[in-house]
This record gives sequence, structure tokens and C-alpha cells, in this order.
Amino acid sequence: MNLRTRVAALLLLCCGLLPSASAQAADESRPLGRWNAALFVGGGNGLNDRRDVHMVRAGGRIGRVLTGEHKYGSFEVDAEVSPVDYTLWDGYKDVYGFSANPLVLKWNFPTHVGSKATGFLLAQGGFIYSADKIPPGDTSNFNFTSGIGVGMHIFTRSNRAVTLDMRAIHLSNASIGNHNPGINASLQFSLGYTWFKH
Repeated sequence: MNLRTRVAALLLLCCGLLPSASAQAADESRPLGRWNAALFVGGGNGLNDRRDVHMVRAGGRIGRVLTGEHKYGSFEVDAEVSPVDYTLWDGYKDVYGFSANPLVLKWNFPTHVGSKATGFLLAQGGFIYSADKIPPGDTSNFNFTSGIGVGMHIFTRSNRAVTLDMRAIHLSNASIGNHNPGINASLQFSLGYTWFKH
């Protein structure tokens, strides 16, 4: 089974299981909380012609739910900062960077009293500033990132959860550098711990 098939199977599994996990619980809605904060670590690989690229990052996230929860879920806006963001290249030096996603838009699936897990969809926009130019060559130290993803909260308490997500990320310097080969597609995963506050 190739990587694309495995990724597609995982996305279908997540999208299929997350709503059903909530549906098996009681019908009474349980809001996630107006504010949330998280610490996370993550990493991933480039796809297609960028399989020689690997990423490792660690940081924090803060979020605010902007709507009340209804039968379709709730809308949330997050911001993420990763003071540790390494890009590792086969045949090239490892490059340290600082990254941020000041805009992460999330749609949370409904949560219910007694549910152990709930899911969300996300779209992100941000940047990475690196100590050396990435991709290698006459490119740029500053790159923009964008992407979409899917994730889930697995509750350890009513106001705490282990949070997992998977994102498809695009990296480009938007022609700030003389060349803009970018990283058209990478698949990145993260594992975090989230605190919710009402």
C-alpha cells in the first residue's frame, strides 16, 4: 500500500469515526469551552518530488471559540507558535527555523456529555523564518505556509484532552527570493495536550 493510499484511508477513517464517536454518547451538548491552550510536538515528510524533506516542530497554541455550539458544531480561531521548527534535508544541512500560524480556522464537530472523543477540521495560514535558505539554493529565509487538516480531541478529563491532527501543508516564498521551488506538498502530524476553559 503506497503513501497516498494510506493517507486517504486514514482521512476516511478519521472523518467516519469522529462523528460516530460523538453520536454514541448522550444527546446533551457539552461545549468545549470558550478558550483553550495547548502544547504540541509534530513532524512529517514532503510528498512527491520532495520526499527528501523532513520536518520537526514543537510549540504552543491558543484558541477561542467564537460561536455557541449547535447541532452542527462550533467555529474556533487559533494561533500557533513553534519556536522549534527544523527542516531536515537528505544530502543538505538541517536548518533551524521559527514558525507561526497566526490564523488557524477550525470547525469543531458537536461534543456530547459522556463522549470520549470529538473531531475537527482546520485550515491554516502562516510563515516560517529559517536560519538558512529553504529550499536550498537562491531562494529565501522567509516562507509562507498554508494547509488543511483533520484532527481529534481524546478527553482525559472534562476540560483536558490529548489532541491529534494531520495536515497537508504547502510552503512557498511567494517569489520573495530569486527562485521559488517551494515544497508543494508535505504531510505533517502533531500530538499535543489541550486545556479548555469556560
